[in-house]
Amino acid sequence: MATSPTMRKLLALVHEYAAEPAPVDPDAVAQRDLDYFDRILGILGHDPDLGADAATPASYGQYRVRWEIDLDARSHLAAARRARDVQRQADSLATVFEVVPHTDTAAKPDWSQAQTIDLTAHRSDHEVLDEIAHVLRTGVTPSADDIGYIAQLVQLTGRDPASATH
Repeated sequence: MATSPTMRKLLALVHEYAAEPAPVDPDAVAQRDLDYFDRILGILGHDPDLGADAATPASYGQYRVRWEIDLDARSHLAAARRARDVQRQADSLATVFEVVPHTDTAAKPDWSQAQTIDLTAHRSDHEVLDEIAHVLRTGVTPSADDIGYIAQLVQLTGRDPASATH
C-alpha cells in the first residue's frame, strides 16, 4: 500500500506521541496534547482558527433542528435522559439531524424542505483533533486500525493528506 509523505509524517508523529511517557501533571498533559495538535496541523498545513464555516453575523438565521431516536425506557423523563446520554457519548452515531429554516416562528416548519445533515462528515478540526486525542490517550501504541481511523478523521476535514506541502 502506497503511503503519501504526509501520511508518513502523521504516522511518525503518532508513534512519537505513543512512545513519549505521559506527564503526571494534568496541565502538562494538556500542553503536551496541544503541542502535538499544533504539529499535526502544521503537517496538514492548516490553521483551525480560520475554518471555512466561520459564519458572519449577516449569515445568521433561525433554524429548527430535529433529531430522532427510538429506545426503550420506563418513562418520558427516562427516555429523554437516555437520548441525551446517547448524544453525549464520544463514539455516538447520533450525528444526523434534519434542519429547516424557521423564518415564521408562529407557523410550524415545513419539514418537506428540511436538509439532512450528518455531522460526521462536517466535523470541525477541533472535533477531529479531540477524537485523535481520544485514540492516542489509551496508553497503548496505536494499532494499524487506529492509524487507519486517524487517516479517515483527517480526510473528514476535507483535506487530502497526499497533497499537503509540509
